[in-house]
Order: sequence, then structure tokens, then C-alpha cells
Amino acid sequence: MRATVVVITCALLGLAAPARSSTYHGFAEDVTHLGDAPTLLALGLALGLSGSEYDGQTSVIYTEALVTSGAVTYALKRLTRKERPDPERYSGYAFPSAHAAGSFAAATVLARRYPKHRSVYYAVAGLVAASRVELSAHDWVDVVAGAALGIFAGKRATVTERGIVIGRITW
Repeated sequence: MRATVVVITCALLGLAAPARSSTYHGFAEDVTHLGDAPTLLALGLALGLSGSEYDGQTSVIYTEALVTSGAVTYALKRLTRKERPDPERYSGYAFPSAHAAGSFAAATVLARRYPKHRSVYYAVAGLVAASRVELSAHDWVDVVAGAALGIFAGKRATVTERGIVIGRITW
């Protein structure tokens, strides 16, 4: 329960950052950073440092989901080589959206482990995905594919109490 409060607080602090403008576009510029890999990994680290064994297990599962979604996203980007809607502003390939994949992987793990607040987790992930379209980093096909990939990675990682790979390693 304490970890849920930490995660929600971190997400809300990210949303409460000074807005770049009062428009939806400005809001999207702020929200999109919640899907950055360092932000997602920091939330997983916060879970791991919370002190409870359950939260520690969740942190491992969460990290595994992020690593899985990240690896598959990277491979698909290299295979498809789809150009971004605004290649002048954003480098790299578009399909699928790594922000959407990571956000939905995180949301799925958190929703399955802390179901009381699942709507908050998915709402934040949805905002991150929508922000990528608003900012012309992706089109809807990219973010829907990323979201589906993230949900799959999150569900796959939560199949067992200890994850599929990382949690099986003896530390």
C-alpha cells in the first residue's frame, strides 16, 4: 500500500511540474516525460526501496516488464524503420512507441499488483501515449502498438510472483 502512495505521488509530482503553456500541447510536453525510461526506472527503484517484501517483488517484476517491452520495442523499430511524423524534431524510428510501451508495461504491472488504483495507472499511461501523438513524435498506430506491447509485457511479467527471468536469478 505504501508503494502505491509513492508511485501515485511521483506521478502527480510529474504532472504538477510547471506547465510550459496553458494549452493542451504544453500539457503534452510536460506529461510525455512520465514515459521517459529514467522516470519509469526511478518509479521502479522507489518501489524496491519501500521496504516491504511485496513491493520489492513488484519492483523486480516491474523492471522485467520494462526491460522486455524496451527490448522488443527496440527490435521492432530496427525491423520496421518507420519514419516519425516530424523527423525534423525527433530522431530515431517511430514504430512502436517506446513511451507508450514502457508506460503501459508499468501500468499493467502496477494494476495487477495494486488493483485498487488501476484506473490511475492506466490514465497516466494513456496521457503519455496521447502526448506522443500531440507532439508529432508518433501517430496513433505507433502508440496503440506500443500500448499493446506494454500490456503484453506487463501481463507476461506478472504471470508468477517473481517474474519470468530476473526474479529467477539467485542474488
